[in-house]
Amino acid sequence: MTYEPRFDYDLAYGLEGERIARFWHAGKRETKRKRRLDSEFYIELEQNPRRAGMWKPSGLSTSEASYFEYVIGDTGIIVAFPTSLLREAVAKGVGRDCEEYDGDNPTRGRLLNLVEVMQIA
Repeated sequence: MTYEPRFDYDLAYGLEGERIARFWHAGKRETKRKRRLDSEFYIELEQNPRRAGMWKPSGLSTSEASYFEYVIGDTGIIVAFPTSLLREAVAKGVGRDCEEYDGDNPTRGRLLNLVEVMQIA
């Protein structure tokens, strides 16, 4: 596909982007902050509260948010994913299983790559 600059097409495309951005601001969000400056995102699916030995659904599995957004370190960059897209990625087995054992509540989830998630959108 060859790109052909056309003001009417480019304007319509840009306005659609603005409409999507306005819709995003209206939705309920769950915000995380990443320390690592990479393209992978940890999606929590369950936790073991106070290391009691019982795993229960949490994070993406129980969230009522419309979007999960990640603040990337101190860059000022925010990456937002529709929750439905993340759930679809997990259901399709995108990414890899991952566990976090820091703190009182160990978690299990998926480590998703931004590019892989964009390819199922």
